[in-house]
Amino acid sequence: MPDHPSEGQNLRAEDYLGYLDGVRGGAALWVLLAHCGIWGDWRWLPDPKNAVDIFMVMSGYLMAYHYMARERKEPVNTFPTAKKFWVRRFFRIAPLYYVVLLGACLVAPAVREGRIILQGIDPALWAQHPIYDPRNIHYTPDNILMHVTFLFGLIPKYASAVFLPDWSIGLEMQFYAAFPLLFLILRRTGYLLTALAGLAVMLAAKHWFGNFPEPSFLPLKLPLFLIGMLAAESHGVFARTSLQRAFAMVLAMALASRQSVYVLAVTVLVISLGASENYTEKDGWLRWPKCLNCLLANRLTRFMADTSYSVYLIHGTFIAILGGVFYQQEPFLHLTPPVRVAILTGAVLVCSYLAGYLLFRFVERPGIQFGRNLVRKMSSKT
Repeated sequence: MPDHPSEGQNLRAEDYLGYLDGVRGGAALWVLLAHCGIWGDWRWLPDPKNAVDIFMVMSGYLMAYHYMARERKEPVNTFPTAKKFWVRRFFRIAPLYYVVLLGACLVAPAVREGRIILQGIDPALWAQHPIYDPRNIHYTPDNILMHVTFLFGLIPKYASAVFLPDWSIGLEMQFYAAFPLLFLILRRTGYLLTALAGLAVMLAAKHWFGNFPEPSFLPLKLPLFLIGMLAAESHGVFARTSLQRAFAMVLAMALASRQSVYVLAVTVLVISLGASENYTEKDGWLRWPKCLNCLLANRLTRFMADTSYSVYLIHGTFIAILGGVFYQQEPFLHLTPPVRVAILTGAVLVCSYLAGYLLFRFVERPGIQFGRNLVRKMSSKT
């Protein structure tokens, strides 16, 4: 998924949140492994949508954290700051997405055939989930237009209309569009009213807009982003009173407890690690977060975080193409389901992370740099 802990200009070195590398990289790996199990007909991990929920919490956390970190030079209550935020986010998301979307169009026949073969392993299961029927996917001009403009998440017909797990990308773009206003609301109306309003909006959206094949409409997932924003408000490096930080922590965990145990665990984790930065090494009771930070922030997790967005987008393509090849081979079908899934997973891992690194290196990172340069030009004119 898109956000990187060190992304953005005007941030100091100490504003790098290394521990989020492990969270984001681990969540992307979870999605890949779980999807290999689902499509390979041997489920061994919890629903990958839990991992996507974690990405949304991290998105809210990082957007609020970076917004506050830049507040020294970019006042958060001004329209120029919002414009700079939107430029950064667009060039963070769009270049890689457009390249992957083009690739999805080109290999659509192979992906469609592979998915049909994989669904043939257990047709009764997939009959219960018609939205995943590959025969219903058509790359029509209107479908492509809706995806290029990132409007597809707003309309049920297009929310899950290409061979990509991009419903959450449309959702992210809606959050980015609304974030400057959401941040001001959080600041001006207070934590409690914002949290209650977020819950009310979600409940109303589920009642009135519950027909989305995937929850790609922002009101349906708004509390997840608010959890992250509240967790960022509790971060130790920002000038908050102890009471304010504690209140933000309690509200974030209360909202998280309504989601899943996984969301709650990650919320507690980032709050603990963020709060620990407000203390010194002499605070022995906070040494465990510092040790955990070392486990989550290293070269491997940095690589996994760097490639997480591209791996998230492309892994399904490799599952369909490679799975379509493997599951047509008679000797392969005689293997036990765990062995078949293990072979499929190994092949998908290698292909996804290799392609993911190349996409990060030659598409995603240059896109981010272009956005930064554009923001610098905007800043020099003001």
